[in-house]
Amino acid sequence: MKFSLAFYLVLICFLNVVISCQDALPEKRPFPILRTLPPKNINSDGATFRAELIADGDSPITAYGFIWDTVEPEFASANKIEVGTDFSMGKFDKRIESLLAKDAVYKVRAYAFQNGKAIYGNTISFTSLGSKASAWGLEAKVTGVMGGFSTEGGSDDQFGYVIFQLGESFRYDPVKKTISSLQNYPAAFNSGSQLAMCTFREQLYVFGSTSNLYKLENNNWSVASPLPFNFGNFGGYYQALSDNDFIYLISTYGSYAYDVANKLWYQFRPVPASNTSSKSGTFYQGKGYLVMYDKTFWELDTATGIWTQKASYPGIFQDRLVGYGHNDKLYFGLNQLSEFWEYDISLNQWQPAERFPGSLKNVGRQFYFVIDSKLYYGINERLGDYTIWGFEPKN
Repeated sequence: MKFSLAFYLVLICFLNVVISCQDALPEKRPFPILRTLPPKNINSDGATFRAELIADGDSPITAYGFIWDTVEPEFASANKIEVGTDFSMGKFDKRIESLLAKDAVYKVRAYAFQNGKAIYGNTISFTSLGSKASAWGLEAKVTGVMGGFSTEGGSDDQFGYVIFQLGESFRYDPVKKTISSLQNYPAAFNSGSQLAMCTFREQLYVFGSTSNLYKLENNNWSVASPLPFNFGNFGGYYQALSDNDFIYLISTYGSYAYDVANKLWYQFRPVPASNTSSKSGTFYQGKGYLVMYDKTFWELDTATGIWTQKASYPGIFQDRLVGYGHNDKLYFGLNQLSEFWEYDISLNQWQPAERFPGSLKNVGRQFYFVIDSKLYYGINERLGDYTIWGFEPKN
């Protein structure tokens, strides 16, 4: 059988293509290849994370699972769950019913460990509808909240209030999820202004860096009482509370109770902590609590005026922490870190609480207040634009 020259030329080209394709075939990789798949069954109870192992590498997988965060997740800091310890080719999934805040946008990645090293899949983003066990949820995004220097928050049990150090004041409506401006607070004047707020019989009272206690009534500020002390001489930050017929103000070097009906002031003994100052605190069930710069933690019994030292705060120290009480527990943390700590009053013990569902590393001004036992935490996203989150433990 004779073949033409053209036939041989075509045959040579075909063989070259086959050889080239064989050279292009990938070699077996020494590490696993993971593909993160879009989550399924996203609802208010949680979401189902999914992934696929499309190549298993040359050594056994010793652990695999998922990590997720509101920023690009990193194993050291992200939420994580291990699905198993031994796996080969195929798909795997895991139902997540905690650590997913309502309306938060999360990024999730599958991971696998081989020879002590973490291998990651691609990143998938999705909007959470919440989860059974999560205490966090996105409440609102508000605009036009502008003022001078830093902010402080308070409430009258119906509305939340935000006051800047230069006096600009705003009211937040938790039902309408809107914020509106108020008459400026009259006793704030510079970046050194200190504010402490509380509610007394559905009216907001504010201590500032002046000689007066002010109250807000019908959108107007008025002097409720002169202060019998120099507010500026206190050390650290101040915490305010109303309980029964009294308004309380506590800080490191001075603490006072104000009898509203009789317009009388009473002084407490100073907290017996030396060479330190108060950086955060809260009130709960008639007692005041202060976290100090050196992490010592103190309780004031307002009925007896006695201070008692409790278990030291275990978190990373920051200048101004959020403080909040709920269901016989206290919560402290946040600021520039997402960590949040829970203090059991009856056991005098600390343990990690559910951390904030996003990064706080580069956020600007912050405020917080409590309405109907729920914590509202606002963070400045851009000039005048704030995202307000809610925190309410489910245990």
